[in-house]
Amino acid sequence: MKYLKISLYLFAIFVIFEIIFRLINPLGIGYYNRAYKYLSSCKDTGLGYYLNSKDANGYGLRCHEIGNKEKKRILLIGDSIVYGLGVEQDKTFAALLNESLPEHEVINAGVGGWNTQNEYLWLLEEGVDLEPDLIILYITANDLENVYAGKIPSYPKWQKIIYNSYVLSSIFYIKRNVFRFLFNRTSFKTNVTADANEIAETALKGIIALSFSWELKEPSPEPLSPQLIVCVYGSEECRKTETLQFYLNILKENKINTFFLPENYYSDKYRISTIDHHPNEKGHKYIAKVTKKVLETLNKI
Repeated sequence: MKYLKISLYLFAIFVIFEIIFRLINPLGIGYYNRAYKYLSSCKDTGLGYYLNSKDANGYGLRCHEIGNKEKKRILLIGDSIVYGLGVEQDKTFAALLNESLPEHEVINAGVGGWNTQNEYLWLLEEGVDLEPDLIILYITANDLENVYAGKIPSYPKWQKIIYNSYVLSSIFYIKRNVFRFLFNRTSFKTNVTADANEIAETALKGIIALSFSWELKEPSPEPLSPQLIVCVYGSEECRKTETLQFYLNILKENKINTFFLPENYYSDKYRISTIDHHPNEKGHKYIAKVTKKVLETLNKI
């Protein structure tokens, strides 16, 4: 009986803290719950990539329904940054660009958890059929992670319980970052296989090759300008990491137009929370504004 009372007291305390954490949301820990629910809702294609099923159109994209091509199409490809995890669909920078460019159709082909290989395989299998006139690829620092992706992440039961609790998620976050500090680990070193660079390089060069040739019925003797622009998403410090330098070197070698968001973008003002670095509504407006300016400068619109 004594142990039962203690258990009930502890459970009651846990429930009280859980309610408080959900109301206050310290650290913005709701990120874990959002990400878990999102990835759990994705649908497997068996083609080396998975697609959205949450807020998705007929193509499995978080976008308006896509019909026959009537305007020039701009295809935005990336992961959860492009998808817009944490904001409403009409607040994503893809949707904002679609509104601000009435002579173009901007398609959101961002899927949370995608990496360069997934993006290439989807573009090869489905994206080219949408007849894009321009691709804007958003590369992030974790695009080398999960190079085996294509299978929807499966979570052990204990991890599902953690992600559904704000208290446990907070403890998990603190524990993980303490270990990262003690053992000098970063998120850029997790879930990366030995052949990650080779796979990513093949995929990125595949995207570049497609951007040269998708409009051609047969090879052309004339050199063509790639219909590809790349945004490397990350602060100046982040761009110095081995991961992003790897991508930047490939882009430089292939003379691909590449742009970066201004340094003042990378602050909590434009993030969902301290822990969740996905852009909030202000962040999406900022990215839309910068992207549009780049398109104007390059004379792409």
